[in-house]
Amino acid sequence: MLKYWIMMIRIADIIKTVVVAVMLTAVMTVTGEAAVASRGELALPAVPDSLRAPAERADYILLHFWDAMEWGDSATVRDGAWMEQTFVNFASLIPYASSAAALDSAFTTLFDRAQTDMEAYRLLLGLADRYLYEPESPMHDEEAYMRVLDAVIADNCLDPVLLTRYTYQLDEAKRNRQGSAATDFPLTLMSGGGSTLYDVASGADETLVMFYDAECDHCIEVIEMLSASPELKSRVDSGQLKVLAVYFEGDETMLPEVRRLIPGWWVSAYTPGNPVEEQELYSIRRLPTLYLISRDGIVKKKDFNPETLL
Repeated sequence: MLKYWIMMIRIADIIKTVVVAVMLTAVMTVTGEAAVASRGELALPAVPDSLRAPAERADYILLHFWDAMEWGDSATVRDGAWMEQTFVNFASLIPYASSAAALDSAFTTLFDRAQTDMEAYRLLLGLADRYLYEPESPMHDEEAYMRVLDAVIADNCLDPVLLTRYTYQLDEAKRNRQGSAATDFPLTLMSGGGSTLYDVASGADETLVMFYDAECDHCIEVIEMLSASPELKSRVDSGQLKVLAVYFEGDETMLPEVRRLIPGWWVSAYTPGNPVEEQELYSIRRLPTLYLISRDGIVKKKDFNPETLL
């Protein structure tokens, strides 16, 4: 699956390169003929010369990306492979949006138009789920996916079962989102004694919180990778960072293994009774799940790949 994602995203880079040039060059426009490559990509919009700032131009392209789509052409809009590549091209530009409001407008416009063909509508929604919501996707962007969910829930054109599912996804995504206060919870330290997330986080500029399972092979790989990083240890030694490893499963028979697994320069803790999961305090959709928390308990990054930390 990862190889497939990479292939799709490489193709999207062709479109992104052109679009970034449009964003940065205020005198340049892209006509429909110039934007349609040999594979038949959707024509890119021509950006008005009056929009000179790159952020303005990016917002315009996102809002008008689908203008050339013939929504009444069922053979095209129901073509799964073509729609997938077109959506990937569109989604590759999301990081250039100036604001959440710009993404709101782009996704609201897209799904409003897609209602012309509900099969295409559901296809696009599935693609957004796969590329923006799936944690292992290289394009994973929960904040952008929330904009999708806002648009879809407002449309209210899906059956109640699906709407219930997407409403739950939105509620889950809002939990401990970036920029919000992290939910505090009690900890039992492997070194002895009780503590809380906030108590640990108050001791450094930032705290990397890792929720993991001691029987998860990928968790062990990530722990070994981060433990071997001299840059990470230097930040810990200087007081810039703490690494808090939280064994949240609550199985106390595993504690001897947990103690051997976590390096001594990390804070190792567990949560008796598993309140993190049982009370749905945090969204744990993959293992390990990483959060970066500020000294005052604000979520700076949520559910991100450990490679980006290094």
